[in-house]
Amino acid sequence: MPFKKYKTMTSITFFLLIISTLFVMTANFELRPTHAAGVQTPALGMVDSFFIPLGFRPPDIYKAGRLLITEVLYQPDATQGNIEWFEILNASNATLSLRPFKIGDEEELGGAEGMLRFPQDSVIRPGEIVIIAENADIFESVYGFPPDFEFKDSGSTVPEMVKYSAWTGGNVSLTNSGDELFILNRYDEIVDAVSWGRSNWAFDPDVTPVDAGASIERFPGYHDSDNRSDWRSRPVPSPGKIEWSILTPTPSTEPSQPPPTAGPSATPAAGSVVISEVLYDPTGSEPDAEWFEMYNASGNAIDLTGYRIGDEETQGGSEGMFAFPEGSVLGPGEYWVVANDGLVFAEIYAFVPDFELAGSHSDAPDLIKYTAWSGGNISLSNAGDELLLLDPGGNIVDAVSWGASTWAFNPGVPDVPAGKSIERYPPGADTDQWLDWREQPSPSPGSTY
Repeated sequence: MPFKKYKTMTSITFFLLIISTLFVMTANFELRPTHAAGVQTPALGMVDSFFIPLGFRPPDIYKAGRLLITEVLYQPDATQGNIEWFEILNASNATLSLRPFKIGDEEELGGAEGMLRFPQDSVIRPGEIVIIAENADIFESVYGFPPDFEFKDSGSTVPEMVKYSAWTGGNVSLTNSGDELFILNRYDEIVDAVSWGRSNWAFDPDVTPVDAGASIERFPGYHDSDNRSDWRSRPVPSPGKIEWSILTPTPSTEPSQPPPTAGPSATPAAGSVVISEVLYDPTGSEPDAEWFEMYNASGNAIDLTGYRIGDEETQGGSEGMFAFPEGSVLGPGEYWVVANDGLVFAEIYAFVPDFELAGSHSDAPDLIKYTAWSGGNISLSNAGDELLLLDPGGNIVDAVSWGASTWAFNPGVPDVPAGKSIERYPPGADTDQWLDWREQPSPSPGSTY
C-alpha cells in the first residue's frame, strides 16, 4: 500500500514537471529562433498559414546556406538610372520553391524599409542564379538580357515581386552609405544576409563600400563563413555569373569515355567561342530536329575555318565529328546555329540555320565530316551525351555533357524533357561546370532568351 501511494505521487509530480516544461518552451519560442551562425535574427514574425504548437518546429528543408545572396549592386552609376539589383544562388542539389522565401532590407518587424516575396509558382533549380532588379527595362538596356524578377513595376513582362506586408509595408531601396540585405525562410528566420558601409548588422566589421557602378560579390560563389571576408568588390558587375575558384570539375573515369589530354577546361584557343545551347531531344513528331548553337563572347571576329564540332570524344570512335568550311568567320557577339536537318529546322523556326549536317537545305552550308577523327554521324543521345568543339590542332575549346554522361562535367548538366533545350546562361558564362547551364523551356536558336 505505501508503495502504491508513492508511485501515484511520483506520477503526479512527473505530470506537473511536463506541463511546466511545455509552458517554458512555449513562452520562449519566439525569443529563440534558429538562425545561421554569426547572423543576428529578429523575433519571428507571422508565418505563412503554418501552426507551430508548443515550441515544436518541424524539420526545415530550407537550411541556412542553401540560398545565398551572391552579388549586390546598391549604388548604380549616375548615368544608368534606377538599376539597383541583387542575385541569389540555389547552393543545394534540389529544386526549391521560392514562394516561402522573402528578401529585403528591413531588419526589424514593422520597420519602414522593404521586404519582398516571390510570385506564386516561382522555383529555383540546383545551381541556378536568380536576378531581382529594381526596374527590368533599365536592367535589360544595360546588360542586354532581362532579370528574373523586378521589384518596381516597369510595365515589362518580367514577373514582379510582392510586398511581404506581414513584415513591413515599406519599399526596398538600398542605401549607398550603408545597408543590409537578407533572405527569410517560411518561418521568417534568416537564411543569408550581407551588410555594407556603415551597417554592421550582418557583419562586424561590414563589407567595405564600393564606388558607384561597382557591385559587391560573394567570392567564391559557394563560400559562406558569415564574415565580410566572403565578399569582394566587383568593378564590372556580372549579373547571373559566379566565379567558382574553389570548385573544379572532376574528370570522367569511365573507360569508354576517357577525357582527352587537353581536357574540357582548356582555355579557348582563338577567343571566347563557346557552345551556348543544345536541343538534343526534340519532340517525337520531329526526330530530325536536333540542333546546337555556338556564341562568340569576345569582342573580335574569330576565324573558325578548320574547327571541328561533334559528339565523338575519342579519336577513332563511332560517333560524329564535323569541320567548318573555309572562310567560316564568327563575328563578335554573334551566334551560329548548326542543325541536323536544315529543312526541318527552317519549318519549325522560320529561318535557315547557319550550317547543317544532313545537306537538305540549299541555303544552309554543310559542315564537312572530319574522317581523320571519326567516320560516324552526330546523333545526340537523349539519355546522356557530350558535344565538344576542337580547334584545328585538336585542342578542346569548349565542351558540355548532360544526363548520364560525366565526360565534360561531373555531374553532367541535368537532363531536360523532350522539346526543351539546355542553355548556357548568361551566354558568356564559362566556369567549366554544369552550373553554367540551365533548362530552357522555350528553345531560342540564334539568340538569348
